[in-house]
Formats: sequence, structure tokens, C-alpha cells
Amino acid sequence: EKHEFEDADGAPGIGRILSVRASDEVSAKFAFRAYEIKGELKLNLKQTLRLASVGILQSCAVQNFINYATHSTGVLLRAYDFEKIASADGKVALDIKPMPNGEFGVYAGKRLLSVAGICQDAELKACCSSKVVLLEANYTAPLIIAKAVNENKGLKGDEHVYRSSRGSEPKLRLGLDLLFRLLLKNKAVSLYAGTQKISNALEPLIVGFSEKEINSMIGAQIPRDKIVKILKRLGFDVGVEADLITAKVPPFRHDIVNSHDVCEEIVRIVGIDNIAAAPLSFYEKNRLNDTYVNLQNGRKLRSKAAAVGFFECVHYVFDDGKALQSLGFAPCKVKILNPINGELDALRPTLINHLLESAERNLKNSRRSVKLFELGEVFDESGAQSLRLGFIASGLKAEPSIAAGAKPAAVDFLYFANLIQSVIGKFNVRLPGENLKFLSEFEQAQIEQSGEIVGFIGRVDYAVEAGRDLDKSYLCEIDFSKLKFENIVVDAYSKFPSVSRDLSILVPSGMRFEQIKGCIDALKIEALKEFIPSDLYSDESLGDSKSLTIRLVFQDLQKTLCDEEVAGFTDKILAALSSELGLGLR
Repeated sequence: EKHEFEDADGAPGIGRILSVRASDEVSAKFAFRAYEIKGELKLNLKQTLRLASVGILQSCAVQNFINYATHSTGVLLRAYDFEKIASADGKVALDIKPMPNGEFGVYAGKRLLSVAGICQDAELKACCSSKVVLLEANYTAPLIIAKAVNENKGLKGDEHVYRSSRGSEPKLRLGLDLLFRLLLKNKAVSLYAGTQKISNALEPLIVGFSEKEINSMIGAQIPRDKIVKILKRLGFDVGVEADLITAKVPPFRHDIVNSHDVCEEIVRIVGIDNIAAAPLSFYEKNRLNDTYVNLQNGRKLRSKAAAVGFFECVHYVFDDGKALQSLGFAPCKVKILNPINGELDALRPTLINHLLESAERNLKNSRRSVKLFELGEVFDESGAQSLRLGFIASGLKAEPSIAAGAKPAAVDFLYFANLIQSVIGKFNVRLPGENLKFLSEFEQAQIEQSGEIVGFIGRVDYAVEAGRDLDKSYLCEIDFSKLKFENIVVDAYSKFPSVSRDLSILVPSGMRFEQIKGCIDALKIEALKEFIPSDLYSDESLGDSKSLTIRLVFQDLQKTLCDEEVAGFTDKILAALSSELGLGLR
């Protein structure tokens, strides 16, 4: 806005009849002028045809002049009937205030005259009968207009919304100058000197990018000098520092917000036909992540569990807080403010309670053999979430049938542990560091895989079984995140026959087989493929000791073992048991 419009000599100053006030929050631009109509206003034929061709020709000459200036410059203009908004002393005091959704309202006292860029009070609009016209030019950012119209459905926009929401011209002087030049040619108009302006500086948008970035988007090599030259010709203020190019976007280019928009402008000038075509290169991105891997591993576990006879059940992540406390689980500190009911008032720390309830329900519905599992989320005391895998087997090993017999045997620890091993793979059991309250103290253990404790297994305590009307039942719960899902590696097998030997030794009644196993494993005899306890015998003659028979299986990959070699291995094992544990032959 380099020059001020020269008003007619002798015209009264606009400052004498108009005052404009705006709060510091107003970020829009406004300009006000006034003129007096002393006769008839008329457009010439060229101007009339132009308005008619774009469909905005009206019967009111005042509005036609404003529409012509708005259409020609892009500046949003409005006209008010001065006499309708003036106070008793013949003056107008305007207030510009921000509204709830970011738009700006123009008030005369308490009356809303217009919402900038959106709508105007139709009763106050200048018409052919108006004697003094107050002209307003305004600019508001398009995003503010779009948000205001979208948020407030009761705010009905007029013809200005189409322009303002797409970006009007922020240089208000362009529209004002054109309109007043048109009016000065008409002797029926008397202008008021001066311009009342509310013009807060608009922060220009600066977009940074590099030559490499633009060329990668275009798919062709455009020299940096040519990029800078094109942008300067388009009105951008361009700066170059090392590899970075910064472009200050002209205020009227509301469509430029990032480097992709700048690239579009460069392509438009260079010409899409002048950019050589290149074959499309398609590279599939690897989408394998922890979430996908866990999903697939969970599916495999569910499939294996179903294959060995377990039925899957799904429960809420909410549980009965009182029942959980009776089982010995600490309540979660994260409370449920609006529980579904009194029995689902806490986040579950375990799958056990739900599995026990489901087993009880099945047994009461005449099922004799119940095998259930669940893969679900649990929450610790602080509310941290984790995934667990739970199993329960209750009652008989199978439902009575001709094939299974009238009454199959009840489930036992070894049977249940073998089922779990078929699902999660081979594992060892260890004595628990602390007895679990809901499991029998005589039949409970920790599950160990690859040297890490992953869960627990054991028989349900007699008191819990009796309180829930359960038959003999076994439980298992495993931390899913600690399971090892490694590829199976096939070991070489021997074509030569194996040789087995039974070794009967006297052991104290309180000794665990785990000690014996550790002693034999420490010898690292390659030919020893397997050793398992096969018999346990006791009588009065043995006193506090028991006779334990261990079956040793030897096999070599390269040859058939002879008796002397097998005897040497056996003697080595006996010597180790004797020296380290004090055990001898029966």
C-alpha cells in the first residue's frame, strides 16, 4: 500500500463522523470510508455487461459498484446505510470484537452489523435510497472462516463466504482505490476525506526446502538457479543459504502451505510435458513388527491348544474384586468408576478366577471332562497391561464313552503338564519360591523355559475346589511375553542302535530328583541321550532311604556302542553320584 488515495477537495473528514475501536485480539484487517449520494448512480455499459456475464448484476446501483470492485480486485467490500447505524448526534462508533469460533464481528453499540467475510445484517445494507454510505473493506484468514461456518451451523453466510473461505485479497487499498475512482467519475457522489484502518500485520508464511527435495518430487533435475528464478517471478521472496532454500509466500497465495505446493508451482511453470516420463518404481515395505509377530504367535498357541483338546473361552477384562482377594491377588490401584455390575468391579490381575468359574459352570451342566484355555490381557497392581495364557483341566481325562471306558481316569499332574508341553513346547518345572494360595502346596511348581521362569502350574487347592463345587482340577498361567517362539532345529539322528541300562541307587527320602539330574548333566556325556526315573521302591529294610531306579539310554552317532564303553559311562555316573551326593547302589 504505497500511496494514499487523494480525496476530493473540501470534503468533510471521515474522522468527524466515524470512530473505530478494536481489541488487541483482532488479527483481521479492516478499512472504512464513507461517501454521500446526491443523485443517481449508473454503471457504464461495459461494467454492466461484465457483472451480468458472471451472474452478479443486481437492481441496486450501490451494490453493483461494490460487486464490480470486489470481482475485479478480490477485496471483500460491504456497504452500510450510515443513517440507520448512526447515533442521535449523527456519528457512528464501531467496535470490532472476536467471536467464539475465531471470526470477527463489527458492532455499532450492542448491535451486530456484520461478521467479517461471512454475513451482514440485511436491514442495514446500503441500497439505492441510502443518502450516506459507509464502506467497509475486510480480510480474514480462510481457515478462520471455514472453522466458524463449520462450528456454528446457525451462522448463515452470504455471497462473501465463497470468496473469503478460499482466500480474498489482503491488500485492502486495491479494492478501495478502484471503487473510489469509479465513484469520482460520477458527479452524484461526494467523498469523505481520510480512511479509518484497523490493520494488524499478517505474519508471512516461510517455506523451507532443498533442491534435492524438489527434484525428488518432480522426478527430474531442475537447477537451483531456475527454481529461484521461477519463484521470484511468481512473487515469492526467496533466500538461499547453503543447501536450504527459503520462500516467503505472498499474502494472496493462500493455497501455498508447504514444499509440495511450491513444487506444484515449479512444475506448472516448467510444464508437465517438458518433464520426461520415468518408469514407476514400486518397493514393498516390510510391515512385520512386534504386534504382527505376537498376533501370529498367539494364533499358533490357540491352534495347538485346540488340537490337544482344550476349548477356548473369552471373558471380560473386569473381574470380581472380592473373589480375587480370596484367591490371594492384590487389587489393582486403577479403579473402575462405573462398573458393569457388582461382580465386574475390578481390572483382572489374572485369568485364573474366570477359568475357575467357567469350569464350575461346565461341570454343573453335566460335563465330566472340562479343558479350557484363554489368551487375554491382565493388569498388575499399578495398572500395567500384559498378555497371559491360562489353562484349566477339571474332572476326568475324557468324557465317558465306549472308546474311553465307562469312567476314564481323573486328570493328574503329569497328564496336565504333558498337555501344556504340547502347546508351549518343552519346559522344566521348579519349586516355587513362595506357595500360591489357590494351589495345593504339595502339587505346584514354576515353569521354566530357556532358564527363565515363564509361569506356574499346579493342582487347585482342596478348599477352593470344595468352595466352587469343582472336581479334581489343575491350573496353569503363563506370561505370553516370556515364551520363546524359536524355529525348530532338527538334530542329526543316529543310525546305530541305542543301549539302555537300569541303575538302582539308594537315596534319602527328602532328596529331590533335581539334584541327581544336575549332577548327571554336569558330566556332559555325549553318548547319554536320555535318563529318566523309572521306579521308586521303599520298605522297612531300607529305613529312611528309598530305592530309585534310573533308566540310562546311550547312543553314538558314529558307531555301535560296546558293553565296555557303556560300563565305563555307567561307572562314571556312579562315581559322580557317590562323590558329590553320597549315593550308592542298592
